[in-house]
Amino acid sequence: MAGDSTPPVGSEVRRAFPRCACLETRPLKAGKAAEAVFVHQLVGVFGPFDAVEKITRKQNEIRISRQLLEHPEGRLTDALPRLLAMVEQEDRTHLFMEHISGVGERREPDRSVALTVVRALLRMSDDLGGLQVAPAPTIQARMVEALCGAPDEPGLAALRDAVPELCARYRALPQAICHDDVWWPNMAVRPEPKGLACRFIDFGRLSRNAVGADLQCFARMSLKDEGAGVMLEHLVHGFAAETGVPKRDIRFAGALHAAFRSLKRMQRLRKQGATREAEKERVTFANFVRAARDHASS
Repeated sequence: MAGDSTPPVGSEVRRAFPRCACLETRPLKAGKAAEAVFVHQLVGVFGPFDAVEKITRKQNEIRISRQLLEHPEGRLTDALPRLLAMVEQEDRTHLFMEHISGVGERREPDRSVALTVVRALLRMSDDLGGLQVAPAPTIQARMVEALCGAPDEPGLAALRDAVPELCARYRALPQAICHDDVWWPNMAVRPEPKGLACRFIDFGRLSRNAVGADLQCFARMSLKDEGAGVMLEHLVHGFAAETGVPKRDIRFAGALHAAFRSLKRMQRLRKQGATREAEKERVTFANFVRAARDHASS
C-alpha cells in the first residue's frame, strides 16, 4: 500500500475473488497498514455483495481464520461473521469476511439486550468447542511484579499476597471460549423475526478463559460510562441465569480479567514512554485486583 489510508484494491482482492468485479472500496477503520479495515462492494455470478477486509498480524486471529476456512461454509458459528477468503503475505494477512450491519450501534442497557449478548457468547463457545484458540493467560507472576511498583501504598502488600489465591480461584472456575473484546464497536444487536439477535466481529482475541471473563470491557468502561455499569450488572445476571455459575464468581472473573487487560495496557504504555498514563493504568489495575478480592470473599 502507498500509505495508511490507501484502500488495498489490487492483487489481494483479485486473489481472494478472482471472478468478481470490485465496484467500490471504502475504509471502515483507519490505522496502520497491518491494522486497517475496508469494505469492498463486489459483483459476482450471484450478484452484488459486500466483503470486509481486515489486514492483521495477530497470530491467534490468523490461526483461527485458517481453521474457519477449513469448514465448507467458512464458519462454525453464526455468532461470528462468515470468513470468505484469506490471503497470506510475508508481513501481514488479509482476511475477507461477511459484512455485518449494525455493528457499533449502542443499545439501551436492559436485561433483554444483555441476555441476548450472553446467549450469543455461550452459543459461540459451544459451537467453537473443537477450535484451537489461545489458552487462558498466565498472569500471577506479572501481577505480583506490577504490585511491587509502589510499596508504600496502603494495603498493597496484602493485595500482593492475595494474588496467588486469586489466580488459583480463577483457574478453578468453569471455562468457556471467550471473545475477550465484547464492547459495542465489536458487536451488533439487532431485531430479527424471532427476536433480538447478537453477532460479534474482531475475533482476534478468542481464548479459553473463565466464564465471566468477557465482562472485562464493560467493567473497564464502567469507570467512565454509567450506561456501561448498568449493562455490566445485566450481563452478570444473564451469565448467572444461563450457566448456573454464582454471580459473585461471574463478577470475580470479570474483575480479575479486567485487571489483566489493565496490566497489559500499563506495560504497553511503559514501553512507549508514557509514564504518567502508565501510572494511572497501574492504579486502575490495582483497583480491579481489589475488586476481584472483594468479590471472592463476598
